[in-house]
Amino acid sequence: QAQKLFKKALTLDPQSTAIIHSLAVSCMLLREYDQTETFLRRAVALDPGQEEHYYFLAKLYVLRDGDTKTALSVLEESSRTFSRIRTAGLQVNILAGNYASALDRLVMDDWTRPGEGHYLKAQIHGLMGDSDSERNHYQLALAELHKPDGREDDDAWWHIGLGKAYAGLDRAQDAVSEANKAGQLAPISEDHYYNSRVVYARAEIYAKVGRREMAIDLLEQLLSMPSLWSSEWVRLDPAWAPLRDEPRFQKLLDEYATDLAP
Repeated sequence: QAQKLFKKALTLDPQSTAIIHSLAVSCMLLREYDQTETFLRRAVALDPGQEEHYYFLAKLYVLRDGDTKTALSVLEESSRTFSRIRTAGLQVNILAGNYASALDRLVMDDWTRPGEGHYLKAQIHGLMGDSDSERNHYQLALAELHKPDGREDDDAWWHIGLGKAYAGLDRAQDAVSEANKAGQLAPISEDHYYNSRVVYARAEIYAKVGRREMAIDLLEQLLSMPSLWSSEWVRLDPAWAPLRDEPRFQKLLDEYATDLAP
């Protein structure tokens, strides 16, 4: 319904990059990736200085093609002054296995949620095999989350942060409890765009503490409905290393391969 309204609005104002961009995002949620690219390229042509377009273009090439090289190239086209471009570069470098580059790109001020910069640093150090630094940053994340001015009981992302820190510190029961609370606060039925990110993060927590079936259940939910995720993205993400030998996980990736999208 939203897509129909955007298309109607575009007939009235065909040069509106805001409408074109909204159409691109709606197509991305529906995994209409070729249409997404058409709209994003049109938006870039009309307003090449708007870095949000490059962010979504980079995401598109990973979602549709699993192509981190092109995604990084697109991000290089922008001026890289926008924090979202830097965070996207970090994420794509992780997907590409360029962990040292990801660490270099991590600017703590870009990550505004309590503990977020630290648990991302912890994740990257873990991928690089530096377990001491990994644990240290999970502890720093937990300390930051527990500061009086960092506590937000009604914020799903605060609980996600706690869940990730607890998972990294081998406190599995606490991690699962926090992930469950985040799910109660941000059901995907209320907002596919924003809350799909919470669902993905919850699945990461479950996978890290060995709750494999719970993680796969959430990934299946994300891949079977409109969301910002695809089988190609999941296939690349090192967060799912604990699931690689699960037949159900591999079947899920094959079943929802992006070449089956309408």
